[in-house]
Amino acid sequence: MADLAILSHLAKVLGGDAALREVMKGDAGAKSGADGPGTGSKTMSGSKPSTYLPTLKLTNAYGSSAVLAGALLQRELTQAPLILIRETEEQAALDASDLVESGLDWALHFPASGFDPYDLDAIKDTRPMAQRTEVLERLQEWDNKDPLLLCTSVAGFTEQVVLPASFSSGSLLLRRGESLDPEALEKQLQDLGYQKTPFVDATGDYSRRGGILDIWSISGSYPIRLEFFGDEIESLREFDPDSQRSVAFIDEVKLRPNSSEASGEVAKGSLLDWLPEGTWLAVDQPDVLNDAVASAWDNATEAHAALVEKGHEEEIPTPDQWIMMPDPWQEALLAHPLVFKGAFSKTFEATLARNNRAVQTWDLGTERLPEFQGRMDQVKDWLREQEAEHQAQITILCDHSSQKRRLEELFEELLDEEGVELKFQVASLHEGFILSTDQGTWITLTDHQLFGRYHRAKVRKKRTRGGISLKELRDLHVGDFVVHVDHGIGRFEGFQKIQVRDTVQESAVVRYQGDSLLYVNVTSLHKLQKYSGKEGVEPQMTRLGSGEWARKKEKTRNRVRDIARELIQLYAKRKAMNAYQFSPDNTWQREMEARFEYEETPDQLDTLEAVKHDMESDKPMDRLVCGDVGFGKTEVAIRAAFKAVMDQKQVAVLVPTTILAEQHYRTFERRMADFPVKIGVISRFVPPAEQKERLAQLADGHLDILIGTHRILSKDVKFKDLGLLIVDEEQRFGVAAKDKLKAFRATVDVLTLTATPIPRTLHFSLMGARDLSVIQTPPANRQPVETEIHAFSEALIQEAIMQEVDRGGQVFVIHNRVKHLEEFADMIRGLCPNVRVKMAHGQMGGAELESVIRSFTQHKCDVLVSTNIVENGIDISNANTMIIHQAHTFGLSELHQLRGRVGRSDRKAFCLLLTPPLNDLPSEARRRLMALEEFSDLGSGFHIAMRDLDIRGAGDLLGAEQSGFIQDIGFELYTKILNETVEELKENEFSELFGVKQDGAGAKGDMASRQEPAGSKDSTTETTQNPWGAGSPVLKALPSIQRLLDTLDPTIEFDPSALLDQEYIQDSVERINLYRSLASSSNLAEMAQWVGSVKDRFGVLPSEARHVVYAAVLKWICRQWLLTKCTIRSDKMWLLCPKSTARTADAFYEQGRFAALMEQCKQAEASHPYIMAQKKDEIRLIIQGIGSVEEACDYLLGTVSQMDVRVGAMFDAELEEVLA
Repeated sequence: MADLAILSHLAKVLGGDAALREVMKGDAGAKSGADGPGTGSKTMSGSKPSTYLPTLKLTNAYGSSAVLAGALLQRELTQAPLILIRETEEQAALDASDLVESGLDWALHFPASGFDPYDLDAIKDTRPMAQRTEVLERLQEWDNKDPLLLCTSVAGFTEQVVLPASFSSGSLLLRRGESLDPEALEKQLQDLGYQKTPFVDATGDYSRRGGILDIWSISGSYPIRLEFFGDEIESLREFDPDSQRSVAFIDEVKLRPNSSEASGEVAKGSLLDWLPEGTWLAVDQPDVLNDAVASAWDNATEAHAALVEKGHEEEIPTPDQWIMMPDPWQEALLAHPLVFKGAFSKTFEATLARNNRAVQTWDLGTERLPEFQGRMDQVKDWLREQEAEHQAQITILCDHSSQKRRLEELFEELLDEEGVELKFQVASLHEGFILSTDQGTWITLTDHQLFGRYHRAKVRKKRTRGGISLKELRDLHVGDFVVHVDHGIGRFEGFQKIQVRDTVQESAVVRYQGDSLLYVNVTSLHKLQKYSGKEGVEPQMTRLGSGEWARKKEKTRNRVRDIARELIQLYAKRKAMNAYQFSPDNTWQREMEARFEYEETPDQLDTLEAVKHDMESDKPMDRLVCGDVGFGKTEVAIRAAFKAVMDQKQVAVLVPTTILAEQHYRTFERRMADFPVKIGVISRFVPPAEQKERLAQLADGHLDILIGTHRILSKDVKFKDLGLLIVDEEQRFGVAAKDKLKAFRATVDVLTLTATPIPRTLHFSLMGARDLSVIQTPPANRQPVETEIHAFSEALIQEAIMQEVDRGGQVFVIHNRVKHLEEFADMIRGLCPNVRVKMAHGQMGGAELESVIRSFTQHKCDVLVSTNIVENGIDISNANTMIIHQAHTFGLSELHQLRGRVGRSDRKAFCLLLTPPLNDLPSEARRRLMALEEFSDLGSGFHIAMRDLDIRGAGDLLGAEQSGFIQDIGFELYTKILNETVEELKENEFSELFGVKQDGAGAKGDMASRQEPAGSKDSTTETTQNPWGAGSPVLKALPSIQRLLDTLDPTIEFDPSALLDQEYIQDSVERINLYRSLASSSNLAEMAQWVGSVKDRFGVLPSEARHVVYAAVLKWICRQWLLTKCTIRSDKMWLLCPKSTARTADAFYEQGRFAALMEQCKQAEASHPYIMAQKKDEIRLIIQGIGSVEEACDYLLGTVSQMDVRVGAMFDAELEEVLA
């Protein structure tokens, strides 16, 4: 928030307006009605009812001046509440943002709920309803002496709300220590409109698991966890919806009704029922709003009648129970003091006259700013002119401090000039303006206006979750394909309890080819991964015992080694080369960058810094920039190219298609239009004579940047002084082109762009072989694409197309069946006869396809009906509506990429997902679509789409053959093998290159982390303060052999049952994922956290669940010691040491583990006698006096002689300790 100087000047205008004060005098005593709101709960102190109601028409109020003036009118003159009503949600959000950012923080945004009771298939987003409820809470607590201003849309204002009395009586206060029947509480929650779910992850949800009840209040920032002891609320705490872990204790919580779902007994009315009669209404474009109210009412009555006819009358409200009728809307305008802006009809004027409402004009006296569109010379000239003619005081508002610094540099010359008063301030308004009075002229500019940027409202975002998370995508469900590291690909069949001697154990069941079954013990579930391959492609299941899986893994390992070796050799070659060092940024560079239409994201700035650092170094740049559609990769390329040209170097931009070449040419031309940079394009669309001329200009240095397809790599293309090569989507080029690119890499800087995100799991393997930058956050001020799911409807398609065409835009229609494409295009021609429709699909000839795409880019057709071939590479800023037919048949990543084709300008963009009725879809398809609808912000669903994109990205980066291996063995296992192989090569074949020490046959350090051997003669044994982080000090002092440990899977056997019983954790998906996360824990600290989390979420662990943890701890300890089996029975513990032929034998016998274990046995011999027995090449240790798995854990951790750690203590920790 910032206190804007312009506010004080506007306030003086208000205070000095005698006519306005005269109008307000007539408002004597009308600040409030005597009766207050409809419930009689609020009145303004000392006020009396009045028949006089001021009516002000605001004129010459440009930019953000209108909303600021409204707020000042309320603060300075009326002191009554004010409701600002706009046509759209976006306008209302911008108003609230302007006021709060200006320091007027009593402004609240009251959105429409977005809930349509007549769309029975709609997926509800609870976030707007949560915000509405929060505002109602503020209104209930409001002291009528305080200022109050609500910003809302006409839809938000006319939608029914819970009445104040019902809001109070219908709310539920829960306190720690009070007695309450959990069953009765559940019934109350349902009456308040809360929905029961397996786990709470959105406002309005609740979930019950035994004595634990989770609730997310409709207005709460965090969900709440109640823990009962009988009927007493023993504990109340907030928890994180992502991790499901508690974060803080609280004493009480108030649950408000979810009015969109609450039972019909909850009384509803108007927002005005919450406010005094003297509340002012500020209306933008009254005629437009009147039409909107009438249209909404007509649509509602029509939809209601249609559903009643289908027999749904009982489950839906009548229109007047949902929204305000046109007549009450008109009555509301006439019953309150009114200020409005914009023209109004004779009808409205007559209505005002009939009600004795004389309209007084309030001239604010502001002017509109000129449009500069980033032309800094024009901006500077205009500012000099304003200073000279009006002695204007000029303030430029910047969205953030880095932009302020950049603009101060750009205007440095102007600031040095005598008499120019120019100030910069970090603040945000959606639009600046000029204010001229007798006292002077004040100009308020915004950085986004200077450069023609879209500006998004800066509203506080509540903590909410919705849709589908990355964790949920990786969750295992019955029927999913899984990969067992040792046995291959099968299908997960669920759990089965197995009788082992006198105990019951739980195992995961995996079905393989030929219906063979594999039972996987819960302690080995870390070996089970959800299969990730190309979306929609079923993998081939493995035949158990055939040797086929081992062969596939070995084949993959061998070929991956070749790939890894090639990448490392490339890195070595780069390290040995020298390259041209580019100069630091100059003034033109800074000016060009400041004209960027959007605010740079942190990832983008990091990438730009890395690229510039590479260019300014003496080593050749070879950087790969990965980023999703619309994330600003092209801007990175433009800035790098401009930097090269500033040093008189030439730039080649290589793209895979002619369409992309023309697209990049237009983008580069637009961004560099005001600078002396000569840009050319070369492709099949350029006539031969013109090509010849451009090549001549290139050869003699008169062409700075050449953009083209693989034609650029031809022998006749000669650069005078090439300094930078930019390659877009390298994976789409053929082998011959790639070979030529390798030659370039030896001499010039190379920057490669790809829209396919490269998975994080591959970054570490490839880092160094090729520098990698990932742009993973979307442009902050890019408009979100409004995404809606609808059942197929010709009327809807017609409406969406005509709406876009009528505003001069174009439409993508995606239909993924080539054989029905013509039929679908004909249907659209029939629905929209005056619209130009063309088709595109992958089976067309190259020339024909390019011709169609080109005609669309040049706006020679309005609607492009195509398959998903437009998913990549077509950037048409004029196309801002996309309709996807049969959206449920597409993968999430495909939908995500397709949607990225629209919303690439400052216009509002729409994406319609057409499906069969949602109730007819499988739950997975429904949730996938829900994710896309809720994450409408560009890139907010990026992490969700990453699963399939990871696989596609890995294949694109490493080649088609590697894609095949990924499909064969699954993505997770493939990346594990790749990482292991790269580390192995770094440690052995390329140890000198990476500075890894070779110590012969002696102990080696941890090569991956470059640590020295911990067991060297200088090392000392220390007891860590956190015993769960390190395990035994004996083990800590021994050499790290992590890669060897990762391959071990010791067998653990003991008598008591070890399982997460269904009575304790009912959800089978959650149970297997808890088993897997425990089995995958890499140290005791993670296991202790697991215990704390389960205890927090499900209550105290029963004995069977404790034994699951003991088994995991014991397996981890045995792995550290390199033991192959541990059995506890009859008050004895049997330990099986590795055979002399095992891979682990050398590390166990020669590097100190066996000696350390024997030393520990000797020290504990008094209380735990032991026997060592050898059979053939296998040693067994039998230790007496170990009667439980807990005692076995404590013994092997070294507690007897080394440190006082008791494994059972992890269960005893109080929740306060867990939260701390």
